[in-house]
Amino acid sequence: MPYKKKVSYLMEARANNNQALGNFRIWLAITAGIVSGVLGFDGLLGFLVFVVYAMIGTLIYIFKLGGGLSLYYTGYGEVISSWKNGMMEYILTWIMFYNMIYVLS
Repeated sequence: MPYKKKVSYLMEARANNNQALGNFRIWLAITAGIVSGVLGFDGLLGFLVFVVYAMIGTLIYIFKLGGGLSLYYTGYGEVISSWKNGMMEYILTWIMFYNMIYVLS
C-alpha cells in the first residue's frame, strides 16, 4: 500500500479565501433581498428567490475560479455548502424594502 502525501494548506490563505467567499455571499444576499422586497415577493416565493440567487452565485463563483478550485479550496463541497451564508442579511433587507414600499406607503 503506497504512502500518499497529504497536501497541506496555509491556514491564513484558507481563512482569506473563506472570507472572500463569505463577503461575496453577503453582498449577493443583500442584492437578492432588495430585489425581492422591491418586487413584492412574500412567503415561500421570497425564499425561493434567495435559493435561486444562492445557486447562481455559486455557479458564478466556481466559473470565476476557472477550474482552479482545488488551488483555493479543498473541494466543491466547501464552496457549495456555504450557500446558507447571508441568510440573515437577506431576510433583513427583504423585510426592510418590502415594508418600505408596500406596508408603510
